[in-house]
Amino acid sequence: MNDLHDLSLSDVGAMAYRRVPIDAATVLQAAASSMQQRLGEASLHLVLETTQAPLMISGDEPRLHQLFGNLLENSLCYTDGGGVVQVRCIQRGTNALVVVEDSAPGVPDDKMEKLFERFYRVEASRNQATGGSGLGLAICRNIVEAHEGHITASASQLGGFALRSNYRWFRYERVLSSTDF
Repeated sequence: MNDLHDLSLSDVGAMAYRRVPIDAATVLQAAASSMQQRLGEASLHLVLETTQAPLMISGDEPRLHQLFGNLLENSLCYTDGGGVVQVRCIQRGTNALVVVEDSAPGVPDDKMEKLFERFYRVEASRNQATGGSGLGLAICRNIVEAHEGHITASASQLGGFALRSNYRWFRYERVLSSTDF
């Protein structure tokens, strides 16, 4: 029910965003940490790769945490036990790139673009077992676009599928004032 509420708010532009300079890698690490126990209980191995230097974007921390949590939740629900969930946050040119990819099962190529449509589910019978509503990735797309980013789905070299989201990266240097001393 919360997913439907969030999606309807974002559709009409009523979802509140407070964008500030934020390190995308730090938010991704926090989301991964909050999911690590559940992934372990599902016999999924989490691999996290981030840069040492901050990857600053203009972002809303709670919404980015929701986004990254939804992407990880998707992998949790649809990756076979014993599989791998790989999460990366890297700088690619002028973008911060966040990639969440997993091992089998995958998604047919002709279904990839439909994954971001509301209520779309690759296989209805499979989603009944996992409880998927078909709203999670539609919400993800809206959050990414509200951050002036772009999200795509493709086949993963791990055997499942990969979700890539790009955000404009910027160098953030805090200027100290006399009140900071």
